[in-house]
Amino acid sequence: MKRVLSVVLSVILLGLSPVLYPLRLHAEEAISEGGVPVVAGVSMSISADFGIHFYIRAPEGALQVGAYIEEERVTGERQEDGSYRVSFRHLAPKQMTVVVCAEPYCILPGGTELRGEACNFSICDYATQLLAGDPDPSLRALAVAMLNYGAAAQRYSAYNIRDLANRNLSSGDRQFEAREYESELYRLAGDPTQTRAEIGGATLLLQSRLRFKIFVDIEGQEELRANNGAPADEIVNGMTPAEEAARLAEGVYLELSPDPHFTMVYRYPLVKCSDYEGYRAITDGLYATEMSRVFYFRVCTEEGESVGISYSVESYAASVAESSSARRLVEAMMNFGDAARAYEASLSENA
Repeated sequence: MKRVLSVVLSVILLGLSPVLYPLRLHAEEAISEGGVPVVAGVSMSISADFGIHFYIRAPEGALQVGAYIEEERVTGERQEDGSYRVSFRHLAPKQMTVVVCAEPYCILPGGTELRGEACNFSICDYATQLLAGDPDPSLRALAVAMLNYGAAAQRYSAYNIRDLANRNLSSGDRQFEAREYESELYRLAGDPTQTRAEIGGATLLLQSRLRFKIFVDIEGQEELRANNGAPADEIVNGMTPAEEAARLAEGVYLELSPDPHFTMVYRYPLVKCSDYEGYRAITDGLYATEMSRVFYFRVCTEEGESVGISYSVESYAASVAESSSARRLVEAMMNFGDAARAYEASLSENA
């Protein structure tokens, strides 16, 4: 079946977090010959991680519409245009060349299941089609920076390096200059004797999602439960939502805020750390546009709040030595963040 594709861009604002970019490709056909469901479009999102979204169209009267993704049947979410969106999320930067297969299905009255032609797509495929469509300069720069970030992550992880994400870029597009990074790690004003808690340090986890890892020292705080033996960096906090709520109710937790006055906060439980004598907390995933944004952290106990610190992804980038094996990955990551912010600014200017 021949499809004519065009690019449509939309932006969704996510509260505190900057932007999610669905870059959507629409096919003209609604349903293929024979009335079976069809993947009518594909989109890609950039949020705390990367995701591919498939848009399914099915015959009228279908009771359920979705797709089999990696052999798992996923029910679609109905969209305003009548299609159904099925999402495959949590792709790491190194996985931009991973091909995701979506086989559309629908269930008709009476229980009959119809399946359509499978659609195979990767983030790299999407960006390549986007660049072929001659997008505006800021969007083009974002796509190029994203592919260079993916390739750097592949090299850093020794992951599928024979099929790099930026393989189809020109030699010029594969080159970028690193800028100087501002280090924003410093302690805020406060009384260190007010509480037993103190922030001992901070770092960045370079995983499928970028997360802050904050180290905490609490004098005499042995009653905090352990992390059930789970690997510290493989999970967020090793707890169900109910367990996390119970931990927060103990009154000892980390607070994150986008402002130094902590007028709006996010709370994270503390758990014993496997690579540090004290405790640690791991935050939610960070967005591409947040890489130079400064965040503020403090520990709260029943006695009060600790002296806070400020930290950012750029703080981490400034601390990575030139000789480090992670240096080129960090430079590509920051270049991607800069491109995302520039694209966001262009959208605001054109709004």
